[in-house]
Amino acid sequence: VARPRLLRVGGRELRLRRACGDVADCTFSERVSPSQPLGASDYLELCRHFRTVFVRRVPRLALAQRTQARRFITFVDTLYDAKVATPLSAEVPLSLLFASEPDGSMDRELMDDLGIAEASAASLSVFGGQEETFAFARTTSRLTEMHTHAYWSAGTRVRK
Repeated sequence: VARPRLLRVGGRELRLRRACGDVADCTFSERVSPSQPLGASDYLELCRHFRTVFVRRVPRLALAQRTQARRFITFVDTLYDAKVATPLSAEVPLSLLFASEPDGSMDRELMDDLGIAEASAASLSVFGGQEETFAFARTTSRLTEMHTHAYWSAGTRVRK
């Protein structure tokens, strides 16, 4: 029977609304919410306790949501490295999960505040989103691999 579970991470509490044995069931917002910032140590603790982590209601992410996107990337990287099975439900297919078009309005405001000309800003990764675009592609590749028969049948997912 699935029920709430509490994990301790460095003196803090990590709450899971639904868990049963070595299976956790969570939503995107529960693990990647701006209101409850979680990081790699929290995700590592999840991996120590669970062989399977369901992640539901993953939205399409854009460069304008850098913080959430980076947390999600860290979450996926941690699950991937620990060989945790990760069934995922998303608003869009994996190939469309990350929208790489920049949000010009936020960039324009920051450029104005910093007094940076548009020509100069083009070479700065904070405005171009090159790092995020690369990380998005890597995460999409990892998620795709994590949903293959080979990944699921590897048999290397063990508690640590």
